[in-house]
Amino acid sequence: MPRRDSDSRRLCRRRFLSRGASALGAAALAGLPAPAIGRPGEAGKVRMGFVGVGGRGTTHLRTALEIPGVEVTWVCDIDPTRLESAGRLVEEKTGKRPAATEHHRRVLEAKDVDAVLMATPCDVHAPLYLDAIRAGKDLYAEKPLCITAAEADAIVKAAETSVSIVQVGFQSRYSPRVRDGIERLHRGDLGEAVELRAAFLAPFGPLRGWFSKRARSGDWMVEQAVHHFDIMNWALGALPLRAFGMGRADIFTEGEPDRDVHDYYTAIIEYPKDVIVSWVHSWLCPKGGAFGKPFLHVMGRKGGVGLLEGPVEYMDASRPKETLKEEGGNTTRFAQEAFLECVRARKRPFSNVLNGRDAVLVALMVRDAVYGRRVATMEEVKRGG
Repeated sequence: MPRRDSDSRRLCRRRFLSRGASALGAAALAGLPAPAIGRPGEAGKVRMGFVGVGGRGTTHLRTALEIPGVEVTWVCDIDPTRLESAGRLVEEKTGKRPAATEHHRRVLEAKDVDAVLMATPCDVHAPLYLDAIRAGKDLYAEKPLCITAAEADAIVKAAETSVSIVQVGFQSRYSPRVRDGIERLHRGDLGEAVELRAAFLAPFGPLRGWFSKRARSGDWMVEQAVHHFDIMNWALGALPLRAFGMGRADIFTEGEPDRDVHDYYTAIIEYPKDVIVSWVHSWLCPKGGAFGKPFLHVMGRKGGVGLLEGPVEYMDASRPKETLKEEGGNTTRFAQEAFLECVRARKRPFSNVLNGRDAVLVALMVRDAVYGRRVATMEEVKRGG
């Protein structure tokens, strides 16, 4: 469970940025040429540095240590306890202690790092990702890509003019089940899409610490819902036009009075061709299991598919029910393996800065709608309004 913010932690974060990550602005958009660096060496080995080894970062680290051809050479975190744990984990698995630092620039300057995986609080994603791209390192960038439209544009511009491979951490794009469902949609098996019914119901919380501050997380629309928004964009092949939403930020404030994220909200999202999404996102989930199952159902004129759970059913009752492919493994590992393949082959990842930006734009539009209890449009978000 993430720790609460403290004066010392805020000081660490300022030190993290002041000693490394550049502020956004003209410098971020300058498209500085990337230095020449080493690329994967013998037998395709990729030397990796891990920046941010908290909960998600440690999951990534454990996963990478199971993949052949990965050498973890550096670990980085502003929390000394997490840094020590990460170093020990690597040593126990490989027999070799990685270099460790609190300062991400040391990782980016290291000659024995081909690629970095960054899993940090959302408010520092953009400056860290821009630093990694400018350093010429290949980057696995945990979602969300960033928390503002301006940051998204800056990262896209930097990535599109660099030598770096940049993959955004939407592991659902590498799920055999989700891919199977979307392939069926795209080839017309279920007919024209008419509606989506989707929810992220989260019984494993509420998460606290930096997650509970909208200035740091972007609120749950940005920190968490981008997973679903990315799948929606992918399934429908478009960005939505507008959204209307409502919600509450007062549900879990007992003991945390400055918590200002929306632990429950709902939205109606309109995509082109009159496709309507009914969306619910809530941490208000009893712990028995009956009320905490996320879903993403796409309903077409010929049938429907549950992209997360796997059922496929048809309007024609004579057609038998079907089931999407089994996951067949850990989607985080699938995503990492795909990243490593892209690093070795020097090709654009399937989950890249473009779909990463688009998911953030949807999140910002929904957030604007919820905050204002009004209709918000994609054009407003793109204009920065």
